[in-house]
Amino acid sequence: KWTLRSFLSRAIDTDGSYTVSYTHLDVYKRQKNNIIIPLPITEIRSKTDFFDYKAKYTTGMAEEITPAPVSTHIRTLIEKQAVKLYHIFNCKGVVRIDFIYNHDQDKAYMLEINTVPGQSANSLVPQQVRASGSTLKDFYSSLIESCFV
Repeated sequence: KWTLRSFLSRAIDTDGSYTVSYTHLDVYKRQKNNIIIPLPITEIRSKTDFFDYKAKYTTGMAEEITPAPVSTHIRTLIEKQAVKLYHIFNCKGVVRIDFIYNHDQDKAYMLEINTVPGQSANSLVPQQVRASGSTLKDFYSSLIESCFV
């Protein structure tokens, strides 16, 4: 029932529909009070069987939805796990933590931690910053200032 793909995993239902179960979540440490702040979750829907190089870098081959259309329960579960993992692995600055969510078990499983997530205009971090209601200038200023605390 589960197919693990490099960046996308979906449970394939018997009627052929998909239940998206993969999410991106970036977290960063904000300067004030040493608080870890998760950015909004991004869901990636690939138009190919795998979220591979072609799907990632060819216009129109994948859809990135920020914030992801997930329930408050799932969002909270994943955010809590991301913050816990950020502490456990002693992360600094912005990291991307990729999860697969299993609806049947109501569990999120970490796939990887990317300690150097993309920062280009097409990357997820700028999308998530904007979706959080912040500006890129404020976000990166806060990130730089946190290096000196």
